[in-house]
Amino acid sequence: MNDGLKLTGKTTIFRKDFDNRPAYSIGISKKKEDGTWANVYIPVSFRRGVEVGNRTKVDIKDAWPSCYEGKNGTVLTIFVNDFDTEASDIPSGFSVCDDDELPFG
Repeated sequence: MNDGLKLTGKTTIFRKDFDNRPAYSIGISKKKEDGTWANVYIPVSFRRGVEVGNRTKVDIKDAWPSCYEGKNGTVLTIFVNDFDTEASDIPSGFSVCDDDELPFG
């Protein structure tokens, strides 16, 4: 259990598969003074065995900032411990996948 900073709220989870493993992120956007948008994507991880489809709208109930060691150093991530999906006809942890316009390079 994490007694530090807690994150909750509604967001969209993006998914991209690399080497037959899913990678998840959420996006944050801010409008610049010139009218264009700055976008940042933060990696997301879930409990073992949880899989989520691309562009799944979720209501995060329990999450916190975490990190892992990547190829280029320590990477900030968000660990999502508990969430509900927004669509009532889709079971928790599942979504219809759409591979178009993924935020990964």
